[in-house]
Amino acid sequence: MGTASDPFEKGKVIEQLRVRVARSQGQYISTKERITPWPNQQETSLCGPAVFFYALLADRPDLYTQAIIELWETGETTIGQLHIKPSHDCRNPKKFSDTAAGDRISAIDWISLASLRDSENDLFDYDSPGDQIPGITLPGKVKSWFTKAGATVVFDNIQFRGHINQEKFLELLSYAGNQHHVTSLISAAMVEGGAGVGKNHWIAWEKAPQTQGGPVDQTTLPDEVIVNSKLFSWGQSMHQVTRGYTLKQLLKDVFGGIVFSRIP
Repeated sequence: MGTASDPFEKGKVIEQLRVRVARSQGQYISTKERITPWPNQQETSLCGPAVFFYALLADRPDLYTQAIIELWETGETTIGQLHIKPSHDCRNPKKFSDTAAGDRISAIDWISLASLRDSENDLFDYDSPGDQIPGITLPGKVKSWFTKAGATVVFDNIQFRGHINQEKFLELLSYAGNQHHVTSLISAAMVEGGAGVGKNHWIAWEKAPQTQGGPVDQTTLPDEVIVNSKLFSWGQSMHQVTRGYTLKQLLKDVFGGIVFSRIP
């Protein structure tokens, strides 16, 4: 580590952090680094850790920055009661890039997201962006990360057998706003550019989706098309519901969620 060609060279990590924090706060920052405003799993299966670090960055950008720097410098960090200490293999990933640094995942996102997931893996090391099974996050792990970091569970309606219905979806979305993080387990197919079936992706809802008739409510019809939304996924917090999706399609791809208080 430390050479100019090293994607984890400290100067690059510090620059990525500077840009990430500024962009997450709505500032325009010019840089050569390819950094989204929010944590970005890219082609990895680290959506669960991404939702956690999204919340941490929103609530405590100082702790977000400190955690990544400590992981780079010492190989471990503690956020509240959440101790993160990745394996040697995770700290020295294989096949980290295809053709250019950051084209599979950025250095700061690997340091944070992969370290958190690897710390929880007793049987497998998470040591490459291409690893899939070791990266899948169950609801219990997401709860554990948030609560150890100091947040509390406010509401939980994760559906273990089937998708959510309109009434339960509206109950979940009633918590969206500045006081809570509304994490949600979904099928990635409902996010523009996503794919797959079943429970395979974590997002965070910022606002209720809308149709031409306004925000989705109990009177919204199943065949009304979603035209606006605000959710966190893949490094962005914006309208990302798949174009042309109806409320009926959306509900079939949502499996409930867990609402947390802000991280102190």
